[in-house]
Order: sequence, then structure tokens, then C-alpha cells
Amino acid sequence: MRIAIVLSLFFCVLMYADIQQVQSLYDSGDYKKAVEEAKKSKNEYSNPQLHFLWAKSAEALGNSNEAMSAYERVILLDGDNVEAKIALVKIYKDTNRDELALQMNKSLQNYQLTPNQRTSLELLQDTNIYSLKASASLSLGYDTNINVNPGSGALDDYYITTGSIGELSTALSRFIANISYVNELEEKGGWYLRGDLKAYYQNNIDESFYNIFSGTIEAGIGYSQSDYSVYMPLSYDRVHYLEQDLSQQIRFSPRVNISFSNNIILHLNAKYTKRIFFPELFKSRDDTALAGGFGIYYLFDKNFVFFNAGYENFSADKDTPGVKFVNKDFLTASAGVNYNLSAWLIGRADYRLRYGSYEDDISTLFVVNNSKRSDTYHQIELKLSHYFAENFELYISETYAKNNSNYVPAEYDKNVVMLGLGLNY
Repeated sequence: MRIAIVLSLFFCVLMYADIQQVQSLYDSGDYKKAVEEAKKSKNEYSNPQLHFLWAKSAEALGNSNEAMSAYERVILLDGDNVEAKIALVKIYKDTNRDELALQMNKSLQNYQLTPNQRTSLELLQDTNIYSLKASASLSLGYDTNINVNPGSGALDDYYITTGSIGELSTALSRFIANISYVNELEEKGGWYLRGDLKAYYQNNIDESFYNIFSGTIEAGIGYSQSDYSVYMPLSYDRVHYLEQDLSQQIRFSPRVNISFSNNIILHLNAKYTKRIFFPELFKSRDDTALAGGFGIYYLFDKNFVFFNAGYENFSADKDTPGVKFVNKDFLTASAGVNYNLSAWLIGRADYRLRYGSYEDDISTLFVVNNSKRSDTYHQIELKLSHYFAENFELYISETYAKNNSNYVPAEYDKNVVMLGLGLNY
């Protein structure tokens, strides 16, 4: 018995030494020797990590067919290896194996990510394979301060300032839908056309005055290769809020994604926005915005972490004396993690920090030791998701936001709890 145990330990050490040697050769950039060593490690052929290192080394050498075979062996031994699947999608696309790329991409769709994160990762991973994609979610919740931060990107983070005058709380329902169509221009070598329809509707059960609907039409042209992609969309948004057609805006928002490896992705973005308000009461809020930013995403197993930073400048189209909150600059940073807590439960945590400075014409009566307004905005979001029946998601989330300002009426805090059901097709 002791001899059997000793022999087992001895063979385990040998296997560990083999994989460590291949790892060391790969880390040092000696990919050719790493492949040779992997081929000789017969006693560890059942270890998916060996084939994964083999595949990455072959890919680094430009041997696509050998890398593809090795990645496929990884999937056979470890069907949940997301990195291998993403790598195979890229290789299949580069070698015109479109049907295989489609099938592998479909298998990636079932991994447990939130709807927004799923959409982001599809873009970051260059997996615009489907000609048609759709997502929708319906949720119920409670908002402790509904008259700030209505929750649509088409509006500012707060619109009606309340401060300590009185917070309005309400139960609510929310519906979000998105349909995307992609037409890959195969004969153009990586170019594609894309169109999106988006809708957001929030019904506030106790405070219907703050119901909001926004719709977006977006169309753009993109170019995609295995290690980078460029997309240049033009968008039109329409907002109904405060029981009236409130505003419309046109956006041009080019973005670039660069894959440094299967794990690290850099995202660059810029934006031009022209916003016009319909009611005469709000015409002084017409503005033009310029923005730019970057993000870094690190993928590991089925999880990822990210960091984003950006700058936005809003300029009033009209110079109206005595009007508040027209010219402003925002510096924003956010970070988060999406992590599989178990086979059936995913946790997400995001934090956002934004500093805003305003060139207002506001009375010093409301400002502490300063004639210019400045804000510091904090937001924390926690979310738990469970995917079932392949494309359905059940989730619960909590978002806490607090705005600190030297302009007293702009200070607020709020908490939103949501329970929802999502569908991704």
C-alpha cells in the first residue's frame, strides 16, 4: 500500500514538472520549444492545461491549424474553458470556418453574464457573428428618491433638484429591450454594417409624473480583425419625461477595441452629442457635448474585472444670464468585477466616481465659499444573477447613489432595489 502511494506521488510530481516546464518555456517566449516539450509530455495528455499552453504557443508561432487542434482538445477535456472557446472563434473566423465560428459563439452565449455585460463582451471579443440578436428585461423595484436620476443615459444623472425639500419614493416597473442586426460584408474583408433599436420604459406606480420613455435608433459601420475592431455608429435618441416630449439628441460615438491577448482588452471611445429640448421652459438647456475615454478589461475563466475612465465637456448652445447648470465638465472613473460565485449564481459589483465642475451663474446664497458649483458623485451597484432555461436570467440588484455638492439643492442620495427577469437571444 505504501509503495502504491509513493508511486502515485512520484508520477504526480513528474506530471507537475512537465506542465511547469512547458509553462516556463511559454512565459520566456520560447514558443517553439514549448510546443516540442508539450508533444513529449505523453503522461499528461489528459491535462487540458498542457493543450492550452500548446495552443497558445502554436498560435504565437502563427501555426493556426495546430493551435486550432490544440484548443479543440482543450474543449474536449474541459468544456467550460471560456478562453479556449474565444480563441477558437477568432481562429475559425480568420480561417473562414464561419459555421464553426457560429456554433462556438452560440456556446459562449450561454455563460452566466448579465445582459449589459454580455453585450459588452460580445463587442470586446469580436464575436459579431449573429445576423440578428435580441435582449429584453422586465423588472419590479423600489426607488427611495425618484425625482433624481431617472436612469436613462439620455438624461443627466439628476434632472429635477430636490435636496432636502422632499424626497419622493415609489414602487416601479421597468422594461428594457434591444434588437441588433449585423450584416457582415464578407467580400470586403472584415467590414460590417450594424443597426440597433433600443427602448427603455419606466413606470413609477406612486409618482407617474416621473415616468420615462426613451427610444434609440443606431446605425454604423465597423471593421473587425482577430486582434482589434473599430465601430463608428450614429444614433438618434428621443425622450418622453415629465409628461411631455422632453428632448432629442444626435450622437456620433466611434470606439476601438484592441486585444492584447485572450485575457486583456483595451477599449477606446469618443463621443459627440447634440441635444435639443422641446419645451420652451427648457430651451436654455440645449447643449453640445464632447467626450473621450478608455477602458481595460481582464478576463479570467468565466469572470472579468474592468476599469474605465473618461472626460466629458458640455457647452450650452445659448448664453442665457441667470440660468443654472448649462456649461459643465465631468471626470469619471469606474471599476467592477463579474464573478461566478457558484455553478448557478453570478455576483457583480461596480463602483463609479464622478467629479463635475460647472460654469454656472448661481447665487452665492446657495454656495459654500465658492461662486462656482462642483459635485462629487458616488454610485455602488451590487447584483446577483441566475441563468436558467439556456437564455433566461433571474436577477436582483441594489444601487446606491450619493451626490455631494457645494450647491445645497443639488445634494441628494437614493437607493434603488430591483428584481427582474431577462431574456437573451
